[in-house]
Amino acid sequence: MRFLKKGILTTFQDGGRPGHAALGVNRSGAMDHFSRRVLNILLDNPDDHPALEMHFPAPEIGFEEECCFALYGADFGPLLNSRPILNGKVYEAKPGYILKFTRKYNGQRCYLGVRGQFAAERWLNSCSPDPAMKYPELPEEVKVTGPPSLRPSRGLIPPRTPQKIRFVPEFEADTLDTESEKMLRTQSFTVSPESNRMGYRLRGVPLKRLTVSEMVSSAVCSGTIQLLPNGQLIILMADAQTTGGYPRLGYVCAADLCGLSRLGPGDAFSFQAVTECDAVQALLRQEEYFKTLRKLLWTSTAT
Repeated sequence: MRFLKKGILTTFQDGGRPGHAALGVNRSGAMDHFSRRVLNILLDNPDDHPALEMHFPAPEIGFEEECCFALYGADFGPLLNSRPILNGKVYEAKPGYILKFTRKYNGQRCYLGVRGQFAAERWLNSCSPDPAMKYPELPEEVKVTGPPSLRPSRGLIPPRTPQKIRFVPEFEADTLDTESEKMLRTQSFTVSPESNRMGYRLRGVPLKRLTVSEMVSSAVCSGTIQLLPNGQLIILMADAQTTGGYPRLGYVCAADLCGLSRLGPGDAFSFQAVTECDAVQALLRQEEYFKTLRKLLWTSTAT
């Protein structure tokens, strides 16, 4: 497939490169891992196969080989050879077919996957770009490897945009004054236009700590909620750095990070405080959903 237009911030993303934080290399990976994994299930691919993460304006893609593909996540009004296609359904592309995106209807990132996988360049066993290394970059074209055929499957409903984001209060959360601790749990926060893959900056009533003191930089990861000097919050996302010196008020549940990534500038949500046990159980339920979905889509069509 060839990129006739590359769009904005178009990248190949997989599960990232865990295990290198001690060397200062962040994990990266897809912002919406839920959509990427569902996409692979829809295409009967292994969970770790990469997908094309697209923002709007999205790329224009010319297919140069026969393949089966699907879209999942945000709805950007996709057209295949000028005909509308659905988000969450498998389609067949022939050489010469053109995929375009016409309008941003909802969501922030749309994912494109193929039956088989993209022959994308890899670094430290991942094709996700590193924000510091700027590597690897999106090529002009990429080969699709693997079987082009696919058994028919059911269509899937695109993921929803959340209104509440669960988090576990931790670390320096107990240094907030009484009113700020209440506001963290009750007020509505708005995603700022300054947000990106490294972090989501939020707008709300400024929060205050009981004491103001300098902090030694400590380990952070995606999901960490930091309190900035101006009293506003930032939530570290997929391309987060590995250390930070701002007070940490807790972390977003791993199961809810994907939902958070579907929010964009101007979107509002509120936090819901949960326990660490609740966060683990939510992640286990999400994993069980993936197993059940794969079984429902493919076990029944195996014969």
